[in-house]
Parts: sequence; C-alpha cells; structure tokens
Amino acid sequence: MATPRPLIKGIFVNSHIVALRHAGGAGVAAELERRMGQTLSFGPLTYVPTSVEAELLEHAVELLNPGTPLTSAERAREAGRLHYQNFAATPYGRLLARAMPNDFKQLMLRARFVARHVFRNMQFSSEDLGGPGVAVEMRNSGYPPEHFAGLFEEWMRTFGLAQPSVMLRVQKDDTHRYELRWNDTT
Repeated sequence: MATPRPLIKGIFVNSHIVALRHAGGAGVAAELERRMGQTLSFGPLTYVPTSVEAELLEHAVELLNPGTPLTSAERAREAGRLHYQNFAATPYGRLLARAMPNDFKQLMLRARFVARHVFRNMQFSSEDLGGPGVAVEMRNSGYPPEHFAGLFEEWMRTFGLAQPSVMLRVQKDDTHRYELRWNDTT
C-alpha cells in the first residue's frame, strides 16, 4: 500500500501568495505563477500537496532575493524561514500564538495537535530532551528536510530564545528529526 501524499490546506498556501504580492508586487506574483506553471489560487479548505507549497516558497525566496546564490539546501532552509514568517502573520497563526502557552518547549511538545489542523497524511511526534531542548519528528512531510530546520530556527528566533540551534537528522524511512536546543535565560 502506497503512503498517502502529504497535504496542507489551501488557506496556508494562499498566505504565501498574498505575502509575496505585498512584498514584491504583482510582477513578482506573475513571475511566480509562470515558474510554477499554474494559476496560484487555492480554495481555503482544499488540500494542496506539501511539495507544491515547498516549491512555491523556494521560488519566492529566489524572487525576493534576486542575484543571491543559494545551494538547494540553503534555499530550502530560507523557504522554511519564509514559511514561518508568512504563517505567523495569518489569522490562524496569530490565534495560535495567543492560545498556546508562552513556553516554547510546551508548544513544541504539542506540535502534533497544531499540525493536525494544518496538514493531512503527515505524522508528527515530539520528545522532551530535558532542559531547554525538544525533538520534533516528522514522517512523510513532502518538504526537503532543511525546510523545517529553517522554519524551527525562525520560530525560535522570533520567540526570543537565546542561542537557538536546530540539529537535523534524516532517517531512511522519510523521517526527519529536528533536535531544537536553546539557552535557558530564566
């Protein structure tokens, strides 16, 4: 039996398109559509393959930073950062920020509860690493492994954590393990 394709709700993909139009104008958005080879308008509750979102964000990184040479891993990481920035600016992202604990570790330990409202066919789990550290594992994500490394780095930075770091471990069964650590300043 084939693994079902990982999906994300269209409302979140649309948030990237809106942010790109705002940052780069209609010309940049038109170029993004040209590069993607499709009209970029998704129904808010329609599920979109996560690979489409990942590709869209990587093109957006290139369009917003013309002439900046990036390796594929760097581009994926920057796309993850942009992913978090765009998500945090959505109404759902702002609502979550107010509803979730102001404790990054507890928030990450609840990652699968957040993820189930955003994604479909992805498996999330979290593990307490003791002290200021938590591991998040994703299976069947559809994103390059570096994508969520960038997303978590940006989230930790935005959260105000001291010296945030993300160690990425890719396992053979399409599982990406992210070990998130920071300095506890309390």
